[in-house]
Amino acid sequence: MKIYVAPDKFKGTISAYTAADTIAKVVKEAFPAYEVISAPMADGGEGTAAIAAKFLNMKPSMIDATDSLGRPCQAQYFVNEFTREAFVDCSTVSGLALIAPEDRRPMEGSTYSLGVLINNILDSGVTKLNIGIGGSATSDGGAGMLQALGVKFIDINGKEMQQHVAPQDLSSIAGIDVSAVNFDLLQRSLVVLSDVDVPMVSDKDEVTTLTFAPQKGFIGEALTQLVIGLRNWRNVAIAALPDHGDEHYAGAAGGLGFAFGRVLGVPVQSGAEYMVNLYDLVNSETAMIITGEGSIDDQTMCGKVVGEIMTQASKVDVPVIAIGGRVTDGFTDHDAFAAVLATTDHLPDEPLTPEVAQRRLHLTAHSCVPAIISALSLRVLL
Repeated sequence: MKIYVAPDKFKGTISAYTAADTIAKVVKEAFPAYEVISAPMADGGEGTAAIAAKFLNMKPSMIDATDSLGRPCQAQYFVNEFTREAFVDCSTVSGLALIAPEDRRPMEGSTYSLGVLINNILDSGVTKLNIGIGGSATSDGGAGMLQALGVKFIDINGKEMQQHVAPQDLSSIAGIDVSAVNFDLLQRSLVVLSDVDVPMVSDKDEVTTLTFAPQKGFIGEALTQLVIGLRNWRNVAIAALPDHGDEHYAGAAGGLGFAFGRVLGVPVQSGAEYMVNLYDLVNSETAMIITGEGSIDDQTMCGKVVGEIMTQASKVDVPVIAIGGRVTDGFTDHDAFAAVLATTDHLPDEPLTPEVAQRRLHLTAHSCVPAIISALSLRVLL
């Protein structure tokens, strides 16, 4: 029987690979009779391409590009030279990590560079391009990317808007022209992996794109303008393409999910679900799964790795233990798991560094052992 150790990264401190190896080492020592498999995970956010590429035998490639503010950068993607399948994270050009806090100008950030990158990768001979869309620095509803892929935006005066449409321009959009878009190529070639399943905007009290906007720098008047702009952009797009695509995952990456799914009709799916299926985590030999991420909170069950693993494992009664860098009061699904543990219970007085975070995780992995014994024993009885 197998025990899968399948954590996401603990953002800012521990990579998914380090987390998986740290936990797996403890579990192997405690349960030598089981095959313990290290399976570092991702959910469509930063690092998804690299993790999937290793599994799919893809090699890295670099290409000249620009970031969300139009500054030169190097973009990395991965390609299998034989199958011509490739993987890229949108964060390689549109990532929040590329913009220093003092340089963030959220109203000016555009996904135009992502559209250019997609064109360049497809032009290189790639026939299938998987795109992880989490970790974006932008909230332009994917409008900038769409421009690079052939969409023309028309303002209230009937004039075509300039390239690099950004959040500051969304409220000026009055119409779109999609006659130059190669829908057939994009729908045939692209697969989009989302890290969250939320709407772009909503009249309900729920998680949307706007929930994540403050971390990108949208506060005060900028946030107010973003709300107005995204609502206008959505209304224009739906009026122009009333029966085209759907809005599942629309709120991912500042609205990129909306641009891909609703406007282009490209399939968008859960990045976490993709990774769970890629590893085949839930199979007839799975005795249990140990997972984790930096924060287990009210968003965990909205498409994150921990939530997706729990959803799939529960269907076949495979026990799951979750480890969080922290576990907030907003997380209310404790009873679904065999155990939920926080690394913050260990070394709480030490400043958080990658080294301290790894020691905390190591200690928490040891704390898991009684819960693992209990869960495995119960599974045998069942």
